[in-house]
Amino acid sequence: MDLTIFVKKKYVWLSLLSLVGQIILISIASATLFYADLSLEATIILIVLLVGLIYVFSVTILRLINLAKVTGLYGKS
Repeated sequence: MDLTIFVKKKYVWLSLLSLVGQIILISIASATLFYADLSLEATIILIVLLVGLIYVFSVTILRLINLAKVTGLYGKS
C-alpha cells in the first residue's frame, strides 16, 4: 500500500491531529512546570498530567503503527 493512501484514511488523520494536540499540551505543561514558580500541589498535578499525556501519546503512536500493519504498509500484518 502506498503512503498517500494510508494518510488519506480518516482514522489516520484523527490520530495525527490527536498527536499534534498532545504535543502542544505536553509543551505547554512542560514550559509551565519549568518556567513558572508553582506551589508543591500545582507541581504534582502538572507532573501527573504530563505522565498521563505522555502515556496517551505513546498509545496513539502504537495505534498508528497498528493501523499501518493492518493496511499492509508496515511489516507483516
